[in-house]
Amino acid sequence: MEDQGKSKEQLISELASLRGKITELNKSEHRLKRRLKYLSESEERFRLMTENIHEVFWIAEPGKHILYISPAYEKIWGHSCESLYARPKSFLKAIHPEDRGRVLAALRKQIKGEQTSEEYRIVRPDGSTRWIWDRGFPIRDNTGKFSYVTGIAEDITERKQAAQNITARKGAEEKLQQSEEQFRTICENAPVMIDSFDQEGKCLLWNKECKKTLGWTKEEINACDDRLALFYPDPNVRNQAAKTIKITDGTFREYCVSTKDGSTRIQLWANFLLPNGTVISVGHDITERKRLENDLSRAQRLETAGRVAGQIAHDFNNLLSPLAAYPILLRDYFSEDHSALKILAEMEYAANKVAEINQQLLALGRRGYYEMELINLNELIQETVVSQKIVHECTLRETFAKDLFLIKGGGAQLSRILNNLIANAGEALQGSGTISVVTENIYLDKPLKGYKTVKVGEYVMLKVSDTGTGIKPEILDKIFDPFFTTKKMDKNRGSGLGLSVVHGIVEDHKGYIAVKSTLGEGTIFSLYFPVARDEEIVKTVEKAKGGNEKILVVDDDPMQRKVATKLLKRLGYRVHSAPNGEQAVTYLKKHRQELLLLDMVMDGIDGTETYRQILEIQPKQKAIILSGYAKSHRVEEALRLGAGALVMKPITLKALASAVRRELDKTQKS
Repeated sequence: MEDQGKSKEQLISELASLRGKITELNKSEHRLKRRLKYLSESEERFRLMTENIHEVFWIAEPGKHILYISPAYEKIWGHSCESLYARPKSFLKAIHPEDRGRVLAALRKQIKGEQTSEEYRIVRPDGSTRWIWDRGFPIRDNTGKFSYVTGIAEDITERKQAAQNITARKGAEEKLQQSEEQFRTICENAPVMIDSFDQEGKCLLWNKECKKTLGWTKEEINACDDRLALFYPDPNVRNQAAKTIKITDGTFREYCVSTKDGSTRIQLWANFLLPNGTVISVGHDITERKRLENDLSRAQRLETAGRVAGQIAHDFNNLLSPLAAYPILLRDYFSEDHSALKILAEMEYAANKVAEINQQLLALGRRGYYEMELINLNELIQETVVSQKIVHECTLRETFAKDLFLIKGGGAQLSRILNNLIANAGEALQGSGTISVVTENIYLDKPLKGYKTVKVGEYVMLKVSDTGTGIKPEILDKIFDPFFTTKKMDKNRGSGLGLSVVHGIVEDHKGYIAVKSTLGEGTIFSLYFPVARDEEIVKTVEKAKGGNEKILVVDDDPMQRKVATKLLKRLGYRVHSAPNGEQAVTYLKKHRQELLLLDMVMDGIDGTETYRQILEIQPKQKAIILSGYAKSHRVEEALRLGAGALVMKPITLKALASAVRRELDKTQKS
């Protein structure tokens, strides 16, 4: 009834509104159908996507059920998806035991709604191991409520292995680089020479020892067209070396190599061929070792020659005694104008010359006795040069240092040095030229040529030089060898002892000798003697005189006893003799003597033991020693016991008279 009360217009308006709503509903229905269709299509696309990707896609209720897991699980894990739906935690059994704890910790974080990312290993049913990278993400609704966890698990085994391989390769490269660096450092700083050349002959390695010993740098070697010419300037030597340096068997071979400064070094080199064709060589310098071996060989030769020379000199001394002593005795039997005196003079001159050679033999054998005294070399040179016969075409120049220091030495031996050096210089001049003798105070603090070290301190230098022919380089190292001579076999031929004696005397004086010679220019001998600053030795000159005291001569050589007896009787002494020490001891028990003349070397007990036993009988007994050898430890012991002097054989009237009188005139032994 109410509708009947509505107007037609109202009804039409409501109908229009209703039609609009119907139209809107139709549109909503259409949109819903399209959305449902889209959702259906999206679900299909999602299904297709998750089923075809290589990664495992999963959705789960936190800590409860697996709602969805993509088929890739079966391929990677090796287990079915249904088994996981039925037993959600069964996947934990597949996780490597060492990684299981970290995975459980990640699950606990997921329950709390935290995002996770973890790498772990799984063990497949076939026993193989795979690396998994598993990431979980929380899903929340519009209100922020946390309901699900979704994630992606990716098989990264190949990537992991590739990374490990890269890391291993990098590690290997780093180790190789470190090894190469260590090898290069070792080679560069090794105390031996190490070099390396490639197949084209380019120098790849040239260590510090190579540069230090040979002088050249690697750049200089590579810049040279003919590298062998640097080390072997002589073409013949270079050709020979070119053959052997190609041998790479690792055998050390000896080479004479020239250095950058032009000197020659003796070296041992061994070559090794590397697989890449590079040749690496190892070498060490044996120049010093060779020099020491030569010095040792020379010292052994000197020692052998010295022993022989010393023994010969001792025998000569015994034979020379009558030749040196008798001429002065025989003169008493002839008038002053007798023709025999000339013969005696010639005999005495010849005996003195033989005695001089004998003294050189003793000096060579280090068996001569040096009566040490303070010596001014300037004065000694002036005295010695007077006796030298200088060829009139030769000039002798003397340059003496003022206030020259004194040295401690044997005057006779130092005079012998001067005589030998000046005589050699005169012969080198061959008739004309200049001989220079120079003295100088000098301080040595660096080694001299031919000596490894020298004792630092003050020295007196004696330099003898000439402008003669010079010494050939090949014989320069032999000039100090005993019996070495370059003189021809004629009447002027030397004994070959001169320079060896000079060398020996210099060493006995704790000095040094150096020689420098240039062919056609001359030779310089430089001798260095240590300064005697704290020494005070008084040299006395006495006139020989005799007496009438009783003297016992003890010598096992009949000739020596006879000579000594005759000389002493010539001086007025009352003389008795004994052939050995034992008889001397027995004789002195009954017959007191003012002086004993004791030979040092005798059969039975020697002179020292004889004197010791006599002192037990006669504690104040005076004595002097006779010897043809050096001042040995037995002589030193006899002097400590109380013997007053040492007289060297062959004995002469002057030397014997002086020694005997000096001892007899001493204050009585306390």
